[in-house]
Amino acid sequence: MSAPGGLLRRTAALCLLASAGCRPAAPEASEGTAATVPDAASAEGAPASAPAAEVPAPTAELRAALERSEAERAACAERAAGLEAEVAKLQEARLAREQEWLRYQKALAKLDVSTPSDAVEFVPDVPAGSEAADDAPPAAGGAGEPSAAAESPEFSGSAEPGEPGEPTASTDRSDRAGAEAERARRAARAEEIGRTLHSLLTIEEVHALDLLEVGSLGDGWVGPVVFRILDAQGRLAGSLFAERLHLEGSRAGRTLTLVLEDGHENRGGQSTPFAAPNPLQPGERRIVLPYVDPEPWARALPELFADHPLDVLHDDGTWNLTLLRGTLNQLLREDAALGWYRLRGLGGVTAGVLRDVRLEEFDAAGRSRRHLFADRVEISLEEPGVVLLLEGGASMQGQDKTPFPDGTLRLYLPRARHEAWSADRVPLYEEPAIESGDDGGDDGEAAGGPPGSAER
Repeated sequence: MSAPGGLLRRTAALCLLASAGCRPAAPEASEGTAATVPDAASAEGAPASAPAAEVPAPTAELRAALERSEAERAACAERAAGLEAEVAKLQEARLAREQEWLRYQKALAKLDVSTPSDAVEFVPDVPAGSEAADDAPPAAGGAGEPSAAAESPEFSGSAEPGEPGEPTASTDRSDRAGAEAERARRAARAEEIGRTLHSLLTIEEVHALDLLEVGSLGDGWVGPVVFRILDAQGRLAGSLFAERLHLEGSRAGRTLTLVLEDGHENRGGQSTPFAAPNPLQPGERRIVLPYVDPEPWARALPELFADHPLDVLHDDGTWNLTLLRGTLNQLLREDAALGWYRLRGLGGVTAGVLRDVRLEEFDAAGRSRRHLFADRVEISLEEPGVVLLLEGGASMQGQDKTPFPDGTLRLYLPRARHEAWSADRVPLYEEPAIESGDDGGDDGEAAGGPPGSAER
């Protein structure tokens, strides 16, 4: 009975389970984790995650705008190419005009405009009593008087060959040969100067200027000269024309200046004359090369430094340079309310003039302002104060070096005491006295001063 009873109990349990429905038990939440509650969407059978939204395709308006911008870009590129071609043609035409002008200048330079030494002044021979004789102007000596040409022994025929004052054929030939040889020598030297200038500019990496023509050699200058102005890419940007070119340099300041006189600059089809310092002087353009040693230029081109030679460094031995440098630094340091100067270098002293000088300027707080370099420094007393005149040099502030305006710089010390700056302590420059009379005061050397002092 036990076996059928157990079977009956299991069958009854299965029937109860079938009537109640079999549901899986919900998973228990783990410790420290919140039980998940299905949302309304999941309860309704919605998918758990929706797919990402698709990006809409470009519209017809966007496509049309893109096509228009591409068309405009192509048109601009075509227009730019046309403008570049037009600019290239204009530059070629301008270069052709400049070359034609150079050929014209060279042709004029080859013409011999000198007056021959054997030129004869012809007097018209008009028969007496004719209307032409009545209308003809009287001779230089007046009516009835022989002309100067007729009285001259050169044309009278009375002088014997070989007498003084009478030009002979051999003398004329020798004079003409000498003049021709001198002209040929100066022409050859002018061409050599042009090649040397071009080489020196290339060595110093001055690529913005291209020398085309130097003309002929004058007294301390060459001209007319023509430069091409080039941009950073080596393209033609303009030109410079000047009647004369000479050079100025400073050994102490290590600067070189190309001085162009009486000329103009061409840029963009417009010609701009050089600015003139005053109405009585021709225009001038100064091109400064600030970090160039002028010594090689002076050795290779001495003719172009004739009016402004480099100062020769020498010392006459009248001053102890070490003691003099200390004395000057002490005097320059006395008045430091607004700043002071310090002598950093002194090459020598000649005739009361300091040579190859290097000064440093400080502000009131002791900070360096600038460095001054000068080939010559003249010290003179004024009422009140002391003046230091720096010549042939440059001023350097930071990395910028600037030559002195007009080649000079004047330093004024208003509180300097004259008794401290006496002639027995420092060399003082005194202008030589100009003697009265016809023979006195022609130049500084005749009066006992340095060369060129009479012009100050």
